[in-house]
Amino acid sequence: MSHLFQKWEIVPPKLRQNLPIWLGIAGIFLIFLSSISPAQSQTETDPSENQSQQAQQLQKQLESLISNIEGVGQVEVMLTLDTESEQVYAQDQTIEQNQSQQGGTSRQQSSHVILGSGNGQQPLVETTYLPQVRGVAVVCQGAEDITVVSRITDAVSVVLDLPASRICVTKMK
Repeated sequence: MSHLFQKWEIVPPKLRQNLPIWLGIAGIFLIFLSSISPAQSQTETDPSENQSQQAQQLQKQLESLISNIEGVGQVEVMLTLDTESEQVYAQDQTIEQNQSQQGGTSRQQSSHVILGSGNGQQPLVETTYLPQVRGVAVVCQGAEDITVVSRITDAVSVVLDLPASRICVTKMK
């Protein structure tokens, strides 16, 4: 530590006095540069395209899971979705209450929380609800065995929290 102070003594006293000022000016300059530089472009995908990708990914995961069940063989899975994905935006709420002898009044105001500045303004997403699965069709080679069908139905039911009535398992030709 004393070695560090010895190096500090090499710096001329006038520069040592002005160093915090120069560092402050440099910091303000960097902040100014970051505020006027164009924001990095964020690639936004179409929500329906994103939903389709999520459904395909879920189908692949189910196919992988089901193909690991003993006796299944080759498998294909198809999902049907009930709803589209939904985003809930954050809101800022203000409540004013006025109390008087005649009674009180209150006024409530809410607005969406917006992030960014200039052209890059976007609402703050609080929660995203994924689409709900309506039903699953599973076509596989081992579906002639009732035990295999039962295992597939149980696995899909547990993974997707679906009742067995919304899961169809049939034999592949």
